Amino acid sequence: MKAAYAKQAAHDWHEFVAFRGRELCPGGRLVVLTMAIGDDGEFGYRPLFKCMLAELTDLVPRGW
Repeated sequence: MKAAYAKQAAHDWHEFVAFRGRELCPGGRLVVLTMAIGDDGEFGYRPLFKCMLAELTDLVPRGW
């Protein structure tokens, strides 16, 4: 059973990367983050996500 999950996971990642690669503009980059929750109930990426949201919010009015 574990081997079947590993095989499916490998296929899923291959498909995910292949299709996302087709969607990127030339020079674009893909960043993949996985989520987990710590013992304190926090997912740990909150500071990173706050910064990313601030940057994206700043880019929108500039037409990015």
